[in-house]
Amino acid sequence: MKKFSFGSDTYLIVLIVLCASVFSLISVLTVNSTLIGMSQSSFLAVHIALEVFTIAVSLSIFGVRWFSGRISKDFPSTIIGATFLSVGLLDMFHMLSYPGMSTAIGDNPLQVSTYFWVFARLALIIGLLIAVYPPLEKRVNSGMFNRMFNQLILFAIVYAMFSFILVSLYYDSLPSLNSVVEGPTTVGRIIEYVVIGLMIVGIIQYWRLHKRTGDLADLHIAGALIFLIFQELSFTIYSEQYDYINLMGHLFGFLGFIIIFASLIRTAVIAPFERLSMTRKQLESEHRKLGEALVRLEQTMKDERIAKSRTQTYFDFLAHDVSNMISPIMIYAEMLCQSESILKDPDNKEHAEKILTQVKQAGALINNLRQLADAESIIPHDFSMVDLTAALPELEEVLRRKHPDRIINITHTIDPKGLILLIGGEHIESIIFEIMDEAVKRNENNPVEIAVDINPISTNQDIVTWELKFGYFDRAHIAEIKDNVDILSDPEKRFRRRVASAFTFHSYILQHFGGRIIIDDTTEIPGKGFLVILELPGQTSK
Repeated sequence: MKKFSFGSDTYLIVLIVLCASVFSLISVLTVNSTLIGMSQSSFLAVHIALEVFTIAVSLSIFGVRWFSGRISKDFPSTIIGATFLSVGLLDMFHMLSYPGMSTAIGDNPLQVSTYFWVFARLALIIGLLIAVYPPLEKRVNSGMFNRMFNQLILFAIVYAMFSFILVSLYYDSLPSLNSVVEGPTTVGRIIEYVVIGLMIVGIIQYWRLHKRTGDLADLHIAGALIFLIFQELSFTIYSEQYDYINLMGHLFGFLGFIIIFASLIRTAVIAPFERLSMTRKQLESEHRKLGEALVRLEQTMKDERIAKSRTQTYFDFLAHDVSNMISPIMIYAEMLCQSESILKDPDNKEHAEKILTQVKQAGALINNLRQLADAESIIPHDFSMVDLTAALPELEEVLRRKHPDRIINITHTIDPKGLILLIGGEHIESIIFEIMDEAVKRNENNPVEIAVDINPISTNQDIVTWELKFGYFDRAHIAEIKDNVDILSDPEKRFRRRVASAFTFHSYILQHFGGRIIIDDTTEIPGKGFLVILELPGQTSK
């Protein structure tokens, strides 16, 4: 069994049935009763109270809809705000000019007050229809809205003042809308029926808009128009200015404006607080989720640090123990190479030399792995600096002590008065030394000439990238060296059947500190084979 839902269709049907029942009941009782009218003072007291309420609601709607529309650039809200400004002013003129008021305007207050009423209801329904006219709303962009904003309020005031001047000065030239003796005239009834027809169109439009958007304010406006329709119907059948049917019409208007006022309160007061409360709950939920995520992140980082520490410990054990195992093998291999029995047999000597070479490569691999692990354990915040101008002479001295049988001449273009600070500290210093050491090993000439060309290639405030160029003589191994350097861009090369050289580890270490290594063999340098280029981030200070 389908559950009953009090939807928009049911809501409007209930209002129509309720209004029709009240309208029919009061009309029948009034027509068949001798108590058709009521005293003028009693009627005016009720009339003033009802009109003051509708005027207050109209001006409230103007204030809320107008200024909220200005902030949100909402064209319908702005139109509705300007519309109710005109309605509020004209209802005030209607109340002040009503027969029996001391401020009555002209010689025929009944005619004047009725015209003010008609102009107010025409403004109301036309403004409400314009506000939901889709083609017009789509054509109003932000720039046009800004130009129209002040013009709309000016038009609303001009319309009210034009109506006031027209009715108060030329009411005797306008068609008569009602008579003290006969009640509403034919012209008056026709105008009321036109207003009723427009209100029926308004009910349909706002009901459709509610169906499309789900906004309760649109449904409330449709409901209020139902009461206003029966208000207009009451003003087509009353016979005396102070009878109960006339009063019933004002009561219908009062009820219609109560619905509009309730919609205003919900739209301007309740709905923003509901959205604020919902937003606050969402923020609290997001804050709670964020807190939980931070706890999980902290735990993950803690687990990662523990895992990294364990991995480093395992690696230290591995490196230390493998080195201890390799050292005796290297000693025995060297002893074999120098043994007289081995020297007499060329084949055995060749085998012994291969063993020694492989053992040395294994030892170099362990040393390179330890350097890489140590470098990558340093976080960017803890990067140290090395002064290249001070480090180069020390590296040259260490290089000469390592190769006492070679004459080594190193030239460079560093300004001795300036400081060249490179990021990476002793790790960068070690790479520069090993590259110069390789240059000595691969150069068969004596003396060995090494030129180091140092230039800044880019500067960003205090951060400068330095380029260091080293010349090599031996082009025979250039393909192997390039392959070792290119492992970063082509990881598949790592799994080929060979041992990674020092250049591979240099590339990984430089990448960690923000630098890179380049092998340039595009042009053969006179007297040299190719260039090894280091791009190193650092700082300059003078």
